Amino acid sequence: MARNTRAALHLLLIAVFSFAVSACGGGGGGVTPGAGDAPAPGFRAAAPVSPLLYVSNLGANTSVASITAYSLDANGNAAPVNTIGGSKTFLNGPQGVAFDALGNMYVTNAAQCGACSTAHVAVFAPGSTGNAVPIAVICGPHTNLSSPVGVAVDASGELLVVNEGSNSVTVYAPGANGDAAPIRTIAGPSTQLSFPQGIAIDSSGLVYVANGGGSGGVNVYDAGASGDAAPVRTIPPAFAAPAFTFSSAVAFDKSGNLYVAGTASGIRGFLAIYAPGSNTPSAQIAGTNTGLDAPDGVALDAAGNAYVTNNSCFPCHVLVFAPGSNGNAAPARTISGDATGLSFPTGDAIH
Repeated sequence: MARNTRAALHLLLIAVFSFAVSACGGGGGGVTPGAGDAPAPGFRAAAPVSPLLYVSNLGANTSVASITAYSLDANGNAAPVNTIGGSKTFLNGPQGVAFDALGNMYVTNAAQCGACSTAHVAVFAPGSTGNAVPIAVICGPHTNLSSPVGVAVDASGELLVVNEGSNSVTVYAPGANGDAAPIRTIAGPSTQLSFPQGIAIDSSGLVYVANGGGSGGVNVYDAGASGDAAPVRTIPPAFAAPAFTFSSAVAFDKSGNLYVAGTASGIRGFLAIYAPGSNTPSAQIAGTNTGLDAPDGVALDAAGNAYVTNNSCFPCHVLVFAPGSNGNAAPARTISGDATGLSFPTGDAIH
């Protein structure tokens, strides 16, 4: 799928969901989450639980956006073990998913929702389920959010959000809520950000941003980068021969290997794997056997399995690739079917 086609489809889906305000959270009376309801307590530590796979769903099949969670051994037509969705959640056009050290979940939303008339980030407490009220909603004109997509939380608790609408990364203080201004912003011509998508942070604090436009590669920025900061390193696209590459998602495994998902001309989807510090993939998963088709998210479990969301949704599914997969490799497992609740899945995360 060519980059321009992929980008146009992405923006069209967001535009469609921006009209589905009635299907998303609200609460009335300003942007305080759950106004009129009993809001959840503030940021708090999570009780230890087995890790789960969390997937954001745009909701085109059901007109209801959601976050669905699955056990890490889920396969086939597996029902989620938890679903967050409903009129109080502020979910509308959900994109990226990330967790902080306390287990709070951050979800970027590209469309307005009820009392929040702009794109926003909804924050859910550990253990949230059903029609859960967020513990915080970052929303308002001072946030500078513009079609937010990727999201990550660094070791200090700062929240980093990728904005494809403004070619920027906005950074918020720990505990940010309401119409919170960024504490710094990465934006400008020197940044080489072009239709940026996914974001990940390595163990040293370096920030990796996938570009959907420009070269279609991955830009790397210093921890604490601000303003018109040039990348300290640029990773070229995995498939340089095609005319276009659209890198959509980035993630790290426990060994520090970088996983980059995306599409390219003549290639409906790929997953490229880079050893730490390398600009050349050590493995490239692509081909008809892989089932990759407009991948939008990638997450890694402790065993090195890669969970990739396909946004094409024909049908909706999550592909799981075993460690060591390469070339035209079939996924070890596929989560797909009516019982899964998947509906145009976008971002994913394991926690």
